[in-house]
Amino acid sequence: MTPDSRIAVAQRWLQRLQPLTVLPVQIEARPPRAYEAVLFDVYGTMLTSRVTTAAAQASAIADICVDVFPDITPPALHHCHALREAFYRQLQHHLTTQQTREQKPTEVDFRNVWAQVLQQELSLGSAKHLQQVELFAFLYAIATHRVWPQPDLLATIKGLAAQNIPLGVISNAQFYTPIIVSYFLDCELSFATATIPWFEPRLTFYSFQHGYAKPDDYFFTEAKQQLAELDIDPAKTLYVGNDYRNDIDSANRNGLLSVLYAGDKSACRMNHPTAVPDFVVTKLSQLL
Repeated sequence: MTPDSRIAVAQRWLQRLQPLTVLPVQIEARPPRAYEAVLFDVYGTMLTSRVTTAAAQASAIADICVDVFPDITPPALHHCHALREAFYRQLQHHLTTQQTREQKPTEVDFRNVWAQVLQQELSLGSAKHLQQVELFAFLYAIATHRVWPQPDLLATIKGLAAQNIPLGVISNAQFYTPIIVSYFLDCELSFATATIPWFEPRLTFYSFQHGYAKPDDYFFTEAKQQLAELDIDPAKTLYVGNDYRNDIDSANRNGLLSVLYAGDKSACRMNHPTAVPDFVVTKLSQLL
């Protein structure tokens, strides 16, 4: 399987995604008026998502194997259930081991977990299968966590870029996240890079790349250093997120301007007893 053929398969699966309805939180918007840069969370902020059932996830594995591994016999449905269970079991093992060692919120790269599971369950371990394993992990992600852009996402990103506002990302996310965001921003897809057009690579941080996860301060410390090197004041930089603990408190604690995105009630997590956002938006376009 060539890289170009992987993109064609990925696009075909992405095109199957359907719009997801979001309802805003009943809260008064307090949009920001002056700032020098904007950093975004992804899930619940740039994208909304819905998790499918365990049965649907197992069924998806069978379909994915047909597209990704045409040289092997597709696994039976009971084997697909076993594959799914093995993935989550192995993922939990990796996370528990790493968190015990680091004693802080950590992240693992799902590609590595799937590589172990598929090697054990389907005897896929040679170098020639690495690109296929990556595609498998990507397709499983979008088949089991249905995603859709938040309203006004494309217009907001284009509008901010048109104003020459530096953009970045701090997100608990996987390798497939920038591919999905690029797709919804009508940009070229690539498995070779984690960059997103219009976003400054030096201001973009994904948990899978660094091994840590929010609410750890690592990403915000690194972001502040990069902002300073770009001559941008962190105290005039927005961090937009949907989670009070991971996003609002983390931004407040690290001296960024916190913006609660309250446009997706199902994703808005008011899970911190004292965190108060500096600003609130119920539509991403209120950032413009």
